[in-house]
Amino acid sequence: MGEHSVASHEPPVIGINTRRRCRDVCFLFLFVIYWIGMFGIGLVSFVNGDIRQLILPKDYLGNFCGYDNSKENPNVYANQTGSPNLYLLDIFNSTTNPNATAICVPNCPTENILLVNSTSIDLANLRCQYGVVPDLSNYESLIESKVCTPYLYASTPILSRCVPTKPIPDSMVKEISVGVGNNTISLDSILSTGQSTITDFASTWKLFAAAAVTAIFLSFVWLRVSSFIVGPFIYLSILIVNLFALGTTGLLYLFWQSRITAINNNGIATPITIPGINQTIDPSMISISTKVVQQDVTNSMIVFIVSCVVTGIIVLLTIAMLKRIKIAIQIISEAAKALRALPGVILLPLSFSLWYCLLFAYGILVSLYLLTLKNPTEINFLGFYIWKYENAFWVLMYAHIFGLLWAYFTIKGISQMTVAGAVAEWYWRLDKKAPMDKPVRKSLHRVFRYHLGSIMLGGMLIAIVDIIRILLYQVQQHLARTENQYLKYLVACAQCSMKLVEVLVKFINKNAYIYIAITGKAFFKSAGAATALLARNAAKTVAIEYVVDVAIFMAKLVVVGVNTFGAYAYLYMNKTFFPMAVTAPATTIALIAVETFIIVSVFFLNYELTIDTIFLSVLEDLDKNDGTTLRPYFMSNKLKGIMHKQNDSNVAAVSPSSPTGKV
Repeated sequence: MGEHSVASHEPPVIGINTRRRCRDVCFLFLFVIYWIGMFGIGLVSFVNGDIRQLILPKDYLGNFCGYDNSKENPNVYANQTGSPNLYLLDIFNSTTNPNATAICVPNCPTENILLVNSTSIDLANLRCQYGVVPDLSNYESLIESKVCTPYLYASTPILSRCVPTKPIPDSMVKEISVGVGNNTISLDSILSTGQSTITDFASTWKLFAAAAVTAIFLSFVWLRVSSFIVGPFIYLSILIVNLFALGTTGLLYLFWQSRITAINNNGIATPITIPGINQTIDPSMISISTKVVQQDVTNSMIVFIVSCVVTGIIVLLTIAMLKRIKIAIQIISEAAKALRALPGVILLPLSFSLWYCLLFAYGILVSLYLLTLKNPTEINFLGFYIWKYENAFWVLMYAHIFGLLWAYFTIKGISQMTVAGAVAEWYWRLDKKAPMDKPVRKSLHRVFRYHLGSIMLGGMLIAIVDIIRILLYQVQQHLARTENQYLKYLVACAQCSMKLVEVLVKFINKNAYIYIAITGKAFFKSAGAATALLARNAAKTVAIEYVVDVAIFMAKLVVVGVNTFGAYAYLYMNKTFFPMAVTAPATTIALIAVETFIIVSVFFLNYELTIDTIFLSVLEDLDKNDGTTLRPYFMSNKLKGIMHKQNDSNVAAVSPSSPTGKV
C-alpha cells in the first residue's frame, strides 16, 4: 500500500529515459548463434573451395596457367609456371567448344597474323594444343577440328587472359556479332568501347576524386546553412513540383492532340471508332502506319489521363497541406539546428563505413569460395568459368546471404538508433543552447548496453522479407524460360506485394528505433506505440513526409547539379589538366553525377533521420505533456507558436536530462 502510494506520486519520466534495462535479449543470442553457423559456412568454403578458379584461367586440361599443377592435377603438361596467360585458339567459339580452345602461353601475341593462306603456310608459329606437331599432311584437319588455329589475334593480358586489342580483319575470320534487339554490336566495337572507357577513367581520375571531395563539402555546407534558407527553398521546391506536374500534363495533352491530328490528316473517312475521337474511318483503307498512329492515340490518351490524376493529387495535397507545411518547415529547420549542435551525427556515416566495408569484404570472400566448392562445368567467354550447382549449394548460399542481410540491417539499425538517441537528447532539453556532454557517445553506449537485441530483431524482420524477395526473383528468372503466363503473373504479384511489405517494415523499424532511443522500451512495444502515435496524427505525418521528400529531393538535385556543372566546366575549360583527350566526355560527366548523387544520398540519410526523430519527439511531446511545471513542452518557441501551445510561466529553462530521467 505504502509502496503504491509512493510510486503514484513519483514525477513522470520525461524525455530520454536513462533508467533502462536490456530488451529483446533472446534475439541477441539468436544472432550470435546464427553467426557461429555463418563462420562454419565460411570455414567449409575456405577448406573446400578454390578461389583461383574464379581469378586464374585454366587450360583445356584443367591446369592453372602460371602454376605447377602436378600435385592437384597430375599430367604431362601440369607445370605451367612459365606460361601465365590463357590464349584461346578459337576465341569466337569458346563457349560452344570449350575443351579444345584454351591453352597457357608465355606471352600474348601483339599483332594480327594470318599463318595459313593460299600463298604461304607458317607451321612453325601455328598455335595448337599441347604436344600436337602440325605438318603439311595434317595441318588442314587440325585447323578444321579446332586443335590448331590458322591465325594469331593481337591481344594484351588482362587478368591473365589474352584479350583482343585490335579489330580482327575479315580476311582472318568472319566478324562475330552479339545480338541486341534488332541490332548487332561487333566484338571489336565492344572491346573498343570498353577500352576507351577505361582510358577515359585513367586520364580523369583526378576529376573523379575532386568531384567526390566537392560533393562531401557541398553536403556539409547544405546541412549547415539549410536552417536559414529552408522556408523559401521548400516553398520554391513545392512550387516547382506543382508547375512541373502541370507542365508535363499540358505537354502530354498537346502530344495526344497531335496524334489525333495525324489521324485526321491521313485522308481517311468513315466507320471505325477510335477511343477518344469522334470520328469514323473505313477499315479497308487503314494502312499499317495509320494503325500505328491509332495505337499512339490510345496510348497517349491513357498516359495523359494518368498524368491528370497524379497532377490533381499533387495540387490538392499541396492545397490541403498549406497550414501543416508551416509545421513541416519548422521541424526541418529544427533538424538543421540539431545537426549544427551535433556535428558528430553528420560524421557518423564515415565511422560506420568501416563496419560496412568489413562485412562486404567478408561476404564477398566467402561467396567466392562458396562458388568454387566444385569444379566448373564449362568455360565461358575469354576463359571465365560458369558452374552448375546442386540444391545443397543453394542452401549454403542463401543461408550466407541471409546472415549478411541480417548483419547489414543490424549495423544500419545501430547507426539509426545512435543518431536518434543523440538528436532526441538535444530535443528533450528546455535550454537547447546549453552545452551537451558527448551526446553521440552516450547514445552509442545506450545502444550497445541495452538495445542490441531490439535492433537485431528489427534487422531480422527486414532480412526475412528481403530473402523472400530474392527467392521470388530466382523463381521469376526460372519462369522467364517457360510459357506459363499464369504463374508468371502470380509470382510478379507476390514480388510486388513483398516490396510493399519491405517498405512498411522499414518504416515501422525506423520509427521503432527512434521510440526505443527515447523511451528504452522493447521493440514490439515501441513499434506499436510509434505507429499508433503517427496514426493519430496522420494528417501531420502525410504533410511531413510530403514536404521532406520534396525538400530532400530538390536539395540533392541542387548539390548534384552544382557539382556536375563544375566538373563539366573544368573538363571543357581546363585542357592543361588532361594530357590525354577524353573520348567520351558525356559518359565521364554522367558517372560524376552518379558519384555525387550516391555521396549526397549517404550524407542526407542522417538528415532525414534527424527530421523523423524531431517529428516523432514533437508528437510525443504533444501527447504526453500539457505545459505545466511537471509536464512542460520541450519544443522550441516557434513550434509552440505554430502549434498554439505554451508553457506555464514558472517553467524554468533547465534540462530534464538528469540521471533518473525526471524533472
